Amino acid sequence: MLIKDEKNGLHAVITGGSSGIGFAIAKECVKRKKSSQNKNSHFFSFVTIIARNKSKLDKAADELRIILSLSKSDNKEEEESSLKITTIRSDVTDWESISTAAKRLCKDCPAPDILFNVAGTAIARSFLDLDIKDFSNLMNLNYIGSVYTIRAFLPSMLLKSEELKVKNKFRKTIVLTSSMAGLLGVYGYSAYAASKFALRGLSEVLSMELEPHGIHIQIAYPPDTDTPGYKQENIGKPTECFLISAESGLWDPQVIGEKMVTEALKQNIYHVYFGLDGWFVSTLCSGMSPFCRSLFENISQVCLMGFLRFISFFYLKKFSNIIFRSKTKSD
Repeated sequence: MLIKDEKNGLHAVITGGSSGIGFAIAKECVKRKKSSQNKNSHFFSFVTIIARNKSKLDKAADELRIILSLSKSDNKEEEESSLKITTIRSDVTDWESISTAAKRLCKDCPAPDILFNVAGTAIARSFLDLDIKDFSNLMNLNYIGSVYTIRAFLPSMLLKSEELKVKNKFRKTIVLTSSMAGLLGVYGYSAYAASKFALRGLSEVLSMELEPHGIHIQIAYPPDTDTPGYKQENIGKPTECFLISAESGLWDPQVIGEKMVTEALKQNIYHVYFGLDGWFVSTLCSGMSPFCRSLFENISQVCLMGFLRFISFFYLKKFSNIIFRSKTKSD
């Protein structure tokens, strides 16, 4: 694992940082400020959250500052290296908005060390029940929003050749937030899953292009998470979709955020999964995904893929039964 110089903290930039998983990531980063108790751990000196809604941004920033104040100590050195929380009101689907915001931020703060692309939403309807605009709207936010954000911040994140030669230099990390529905198609997610599958392709290309420049790429696959967005998604969700996606349970956003931050700092893996079901599906679908630094992950993918494919037949049969029973009841 590559370690940053302990004198300088990291800068985390989080889109969709005012609520849900993005806000949980921001809280986890704030908790990892410089401390005399974690001298050998990574810490953050800057946390920037990006969202469209100003009132939500301000509320989220206030909560982050409360968390920060509660964790302050009497140590003078820690007080002098206080973490800076920044908010940016920007629409990631608007290139001019996010590119201008990125340039402004990088003038006032160090370039991002970790860029979390979390902004996104879901709509669950059967294919014919979806409004035709839902397909382009979800692709614009979930996929194009990440493309624009990465393109806007990437020039400032690229390491120079002399920096790459520094032995303990922390390599940058870009995290894309997909979904369990970005690994397998689920009833009712024809618009949503397609936008999350697209992130997988983008992440594989970026990994090939950017790893030589000192930037590690990760893609996270959160299951259903107890967020405001999930509550909104459930309005009108087909029974089939609800029952199938419920197989992985409902997760606490703070658990998701904590693992995403931990893995982004470790830089050992490409797939960031959650729980046994997450490990199962990400291992089964690893295919030609980038090589990772975790021996366990590599061995699992090589040795278990055939067996896990056999197990998947039983899952798929179960899903088919759920759909058949739901159709029978509706008829």
